[in-house]
Parts: sequence; structure tokens; C-alpha cells
Amino acid sequence: MDKDNINYDKTQLRTSTFTPYNGARKTKDYERLCINKGSVIVLKSITNEQLTQIQKGVGAFLSEGFGEIIINPQFLMQEGFAFEKEETSQPLKDTRQKITQTFSDRTVQFLANRHNKKIDTLDLAKEVAEFVKNHKKSTFAKIKPSQWGKIRSIAASNEDDFLDEIQKYISNGSKKWEEKQRKALIDTVKKHTINKRYFTKLLAMKMGGDNE
Repeated sequence: MDKDNINYDKTQLRTSTFTPYNGARKTKDYERLCINKGSVIVLKSITNEQLTQIQKGVGAFLSEGFGEIIINPQFLMQEGFAFEKEETSQPLKDTRQKITQTFSDRTVQFLANRHNKKIDTLDLAKEVAEFVKNHKKSTFAKIKPSQWGKIRSIAASNEDDFLDEIQKYISNGSKKWEEKQRKALIDTVKKHTINKRYFTKLLAMKMGGDNE
């Protein structure tokens, strides 16, 4: 493959540089130029042999984890996809989408799974931030960080019924929570769909921390 295979009008590259440290020589190596994730390279007139080679990775440092690419991802194959920013008077919407297509190439499938996991993580963090914003100062103002620490500890256990254990903890004894507090927490965790255990751990950490 050479420069004649690249459609430069539709190609968008994001680049950066870094200088790795060589521990054996105890000095820095030469500066490297990297093509960052989010870049799009549009190719034309590609043979099957060239496509097979590209699927193995591109660049000079494959053994170091560089060069992984996704070929023709579903989210770029939509009809009418615009490569250039369009002027609009409407607010920009979140266009992140999961990749639902299954790939026979294991590397491509791995990258698709990692892409989907990142979206789940961002959505989970957004949900936690929204709960903290709506409830920390109002609903749970008097709940001490140590109690949130206990909830996080329960969620981190290997018990399948960790949510039941949390409900017992906040419903009994001297540290019993008010009804609206118990309902706000338990209902929110039950409605969560990505990963209830990790969601509860992150929620407890944020609610018990100094963040607003």
C-alpha cells in the first residue's frame, strides 16, 4: 500500500508525540510521532492481500501495543456519514453508539468490545454523578462517610445478595436511615442496568468523598 491508496480529502488524523525512556541505557529514546485514536483513514483500491496485512496492525511498534485499528466499523458505515463538521444552530447531541455487529476477526472484535465497555463506563459514571448532584446535599446530608465506606465494603464483597446486606445495614440498629434515604439508594441501584455491584461501589465512594 502507498500514498495513492489514501483518500486524503476524507482522511482525518489526530497526532501526538512522546519520548519513551530506555531503562537499559538509562536515557530517553528518540521522539516518536503517534496517530491517536479517533483518527480516520479512508483507503481506496485495496487488494485482499493488503487488507489482510492491515488487519494484523500497522506501524513500527506492534509488540508494544500500538497499531491496533478497526476496519469499516459499523458507526462509520452509516449512510450519509459526514466527515466534516456541519454548521448547525441546534445543540450538539451525544452520538456515542455501541457496536452491535459481531466480527469474525478476533482483534477487531476485541476492539469493538473495548469500545462498548468504555461507553458503559462513561454512562455509569454519568449516572453516579447525577445521583450525587441530586441527593448528596439534600437527601444524605447527615450520612457520615464511614457509613458510605461500609456500603462500599459490602458491595465489594463476593456475596451475591450484597444489595440485601446493604438494605439490612441501613434499616437496623443505631445507624438506621430514614425511609426516604433507604428508598432513594435501593431504588436507584435496582434500576441500574450496567453493573449494579460496580455502580454501588462507585456511588458509595463518591457520596462518602469530599466531591460536591
